[in-house]
Amino acid sequence: PAWCARTILTIIKDAMAISSNVQEQMQICPKEEMKFYGMKCAKGVTRTVAHAANAAKYFAEFEVRGCDQRFRKGYSGCADRMEGAAWELDSLGTELNNVAVYCVPDVPKSAPPVNIGACIGEIMSTMGYQSSAGMYLGSGIDFDCPSAYHQKQRDELRMTASERRRNSWTAAQVQCSYDTTAFARTIFISASKAVRAGGSCVGHNTMCGQNVLLSAAAFTGIAQIASNLWKFCKPNKKCCQFDKAT
Repeated sequence: PAWCARTILTIIKDAMAISSNVQEQMQICPKEEMKFYGMKCAKGVTRTVAHAANAAKYFAEFEVRGCDQRFRKGYSGCADRMEGAAWELDSLGTELNNVAVYCVPDVPKSAPPVNIGACIGEIMSTMGYQSSAGMYLGSGIDFDCPSAYHQKQRDELRMTASERRRNSWTAAQVQCSYDTTAFARTIFISASKAVRAGGSCVGHNTMCGQNVLLSAAAFTGIAQIASNLWKFCKPNKKCCQFDKAT
C-alpha cells in the first residue's frame, strides 16, 4: 500500500508541476502583450496541490524506509524521507498563503509584508529537519558507528580490516562519518529555516543569516557525500598497505 500511495501521489505532484510551468510560460512566451487575470491564484492552487502531494509521498515512504525499525538497520533512510517532507512543508505554507492572498474578489496589488503561511510552514520545516538530525545521530550512535557494537562484535569487525573484499571495519567507520556529517548538515538547515521563519513572521529580511547557515550546510553536505565516495568509489585495501591516494 505504501508504494501504491507513493506512485499515485508522484503522478499528482508531477501533473501539478507541469500545470504550474504551463501557467508560468503563458505569461512569458506570447509575442503580443497579454494580460491574464487570476494567474497568481491559479499558480498558488496548483503549487499547493503539488507540494502537498510531494510531502504526502515522502510520508508514505516512512514504512518502507526503516521508520518502523522492523529490521533494525538504523534510521538513515527514515531521516532522508523526513528531510524531503520538511522541505515541502516550507513551500506548502508559502503557496497556501498565496492562495489566501490572491484568490479573493479584490486582489491586492502586492503581498502583505507578514507571510503567515510561510511563517507556519517554515516552523514545521524547522521541526522536521530537527527530527531528521536526531534520527541521523541516533542511527550513528545505536547502529552504525563502531562504538555501537559490543566488544566482541568490534573485535570481529577489526579482524575484517585485513580483508580486501569484505572490510566491514572500514564500512562501519564510513557509515558513521556519513551519519555524523548528515546530522551537522540538517542542524544547519534547521537553523536556516528557523531564521527564515523569524523573518516571515514579522516581515523582516533575514537573507544574510539564511545564506550563512545554508553555506555551512553545503560544506557539511560535501563531507557527507565524500563519505559515500569513499564507500563506493575507493577500492578496499588490506590493513597497513601503502596507499598513494591518502
